Amino acid sequence: MVPAFVPSGAAVALLLITAVAAALLARRARYWRRGPPDEDTLLRLLPPFLYSATHVVFQAAASSRRGIDPLGERFLAPVYVPAVLVIVAVLDTVRTAPAGGEARRALRYTLAVFAVLLMLIPARRVASNLRNYSGHGAGGYATGLWQNSETIAYLRSTLPDGRIFTNESGAIYILTEVQARLTPRMFYFQTRTPVADDTRQLRECIEADGVAYVVWFHGVDRPYLLDLKELKQMFEFEVVSELADGSVYRVQRREFRSPAESGGNARESPGGVTR
Repeated sequence: MVPAFVPSGAAVALLLITAVAAALLARRARYWRRGPPDEDTLLRLLPPFLYSATHVVFQAAASSRRGIDPLGERFLAPVYVPAVLVIVAVLDTVRTAPAGGEARRALRYTLAVFAVLLMLIPARRVASNLRNYSGHGAGGYATGLWQNSETIAYLRSTLPDGRIFTNESGAIYILTEVQARLTPRMFYFQTRTPVADDTRQLRECIEADGVAYVVWFHGVDRPYLLDLKELKQMFEFEVVSELADGSVYRVQRREFRSPAESGGNARESPGGVTR
């Protein structure tokens, strides 16, 4: 079964690191029975190497078979430290191997350059992130895009007199402290499994209160949700406010039609989802 995700650059790099470490360790394994003086190094390498390899394999399997985010830096973060320890230990073993004078000197220079790069590359990335965060915000809902959102500003000043459904409930709760429910789903998150009928909450809310509100943010990529066109086929939408980055609708009762009856299930399952 081919995993249903595309590995990030970090995932590929870590897989290569574990592969190289495995090759070097396998090469030295033939000396296991001879018991050379530095076999203790091999024994110390096994726990971090086995942890790194097991973690990568487990996360790859989990990402391809369960409804979670694709394999990436967030899931692979625990592998970084033990993977670096494995590489450093293997290089130290190579450094202490018998070699001629010139070869030993060249090897030491190579290892020194590698050590410097190992420190400079992450430092360069940290500096780049700091510049970006200083100019645009620290990420997530702290960016200028969300902090200066016209739709968020509208909700702060003119709160709808009914329950709110939205395609970005996290932003509304964090930036306005107003609870909002996610609009109905077409598929379960990060899977190809259709949701039989996720419009019940919205329908019951309209039946109980006579009206509900949908706050729809433009540019939010959640293809596992029913889109605005599909929702309008099932409910009566009235525009309350059109804003630069979103719209606010008053939703009222209409003769209900399920997603299947509205042609919603004809939409293909999302291949990738971002939250």
